[in-house]
Parts: sequence; C-alpha cells; structure tokens
Amino acid sequence: GVARFLRPDGRIDRYPTNAAERRDLLVAVAGEVLAPGEVVTERELTDRLAAHADDVALLRRHLVDHGVVERTRSGSEYALAAE
Repeated sequence: GVARFLRPDGRIDRYPTNAAERRDLLVAVAGEVLAPGEVVTERELTDRLAAHADDVALLRRHLVDHGVVERTRSGSEYALAAE
C-alpha cells in the first residue's frame, strides 16, 4: 500500500517510481485534503497539502499532472478530477 511511501508522521517520504503506485499515493492524499465537489483556491490547497509534503508545489503539480486534481484555466482554483 501507499504507507510504505510515507514517513512515520504520515508525510510523503518519496514518490513511487511505478506509475500506478504513484497515482494511488496521489489519490490517497487528494482524498484527505479535498471533498468531492469542493472547489478551493490555490492558497487553500497549498495550506492543506503542507501537512503531507515538504515540497508542496511539487505535490500540487503531481496531483494536476496525473489527473487527480483539476485546475481552472486561470489556475486559481482546484477540485478533485471527475472519475
């Protein structure tokens, strides 16, 4: 499971090299910080992700690049991607 990629405090220790495992990790994190249908600002998302990673910008980028989180055209709001 994704727990092996987390430190004892629950923060991300490293990102899996396997794409399926990386997506599983990202889905788990996104599910903890966003509720279905919830739309948040970049600042709100950054604040929430700070509890999960040291490099929040990288985590946010991974979430968007892997299609787990969607960003508005302006880049100012984020939401869970439609499944």
